[in-house]
Amino acid sequence: FNAKFVHSNELEIVWTSVPAIILLIISTPSFTLLYAMDEISEPELSLKILGHQWFWSYEISDFNSCQKNEQSLKYVCYMMVLDGLPKT
Repeated sequence: FNAKFVHSNELEIVWTSVPAIILLIISTPSFTLLYAMDEISEPELSLKILGHQWFWSYEISDFNSCQKNEQSLKYVCYMMVLDGLPKT
């Protein structure tokens, strides 16, 4: 191989910067769309679902219940073995 071709600083700068420029050109429309969709909205209902090791917990905030001091609905769902299902 030619030493100019293998150890060329100019060539290394070019083949490093050209893909970076291509990636920047490709990503520009994505970032424009991402920031255009960044709206601040006020949701009417928020649902938070947490997966624990053996159970799920659910929390619905901004829930208008009969009790005015409690503005969220929370419950937990445990995994249960039903009769007729094989136990593993």
